[in-house]
Amino acid sequence: LCDHCDVTGNCQVGDGVFLASHASILPGMRIGNHAKVGAGSAVVKNVPEHTTVMGIPAKRISTAVPDSRAG
Repeated sequence: LCDHCDVTGNCQVGDGVFLASHASILPGMRIGNHAKVGAGSAVVKNVPEHTTVMGIPAKRISTAVPDSRAG
């Protein structure tokens, strides 16, 4: 996880998650596998897998479709 992020409480952070600098994750939130959280964002809702969120509060910017051929 990011050295300059605020992850509090009972958060669940999935595999391959990218948390940019100064992101804040509120207690009890779940960040799905391979999700991305933009710099300075405040996550107040769960973030689905392969989703990019940004802002205060964090809002969905995009959702990637995983490549089924990847192993």
